[in-house]
Amino acid sequence: MDAALAEVGLDPSAVGGRRPHEFSGGQCQRIAIARALVLEPELLICDEPVASLDVSVQAQVINLLRDVRAAHGLSMLFISHDLGVVHNVSDRVAVMYLGRIVEIGEVGAVYGSPAHPYTRALLDAVPVPDPDAPPPGPPLRGEVPSPLSPPSGCRFRTRCPLARPLCAERAPELRDIGDDHQVACHFSPEGGRP
Repeated sequence: MDAALAEVGLDPSAVGGRRPHEFSGGQCQRIAIARALVLEPELLICDEPVASLDVSVQAQVINLLRDVRAAHGLSMLFISHDLGVVHNVSDRVAVMYLGRIVEIGEVGAVYGSPAHPYTRALLDAVPVPDPDAPPPGPPLRGEVPSPLSPPSGCRFRTRCPLARPLCAERAPELRDIGDDHQVACHFSPEGGRP
């Protein structure tokens, strides 16, 4: 365990006698990563690993995850609501809405040419540090439906600017739009602004 703690940037002699409440959020995340590495996994599942951390600590943990992934040849399933973080960590991305994948592909394709209206809205919600950047698209309307009782057909239709009667009748299937990029939308164009 000492080697794993050292690998994640913690001095085993300094932290070995501490109680859990004596660690910061970033240190707790480093300990969680060290605990996972001790098992020598092939796949590391990271569920919101930086959600409650401040921006500078987020960057440290993301860099640590990249380093660990490269050093151990790990595959990583990174689950997050923060698309800015996902972009910095992932090779491929799957966007889900109410438990269904609505778009999947290489990060460059999904971020560069989002084909689903929900993906577009999520990307528009990512803060841009450029005050001269064009305004994002319109915000989503309506409330998120209950996942216990999702709408018929396309689950996103109650909030979608492209929704038509067909959307209530049947759920769209994932369809290939090129370059290993797929979208589940009846009316979305092949990439670009839906």
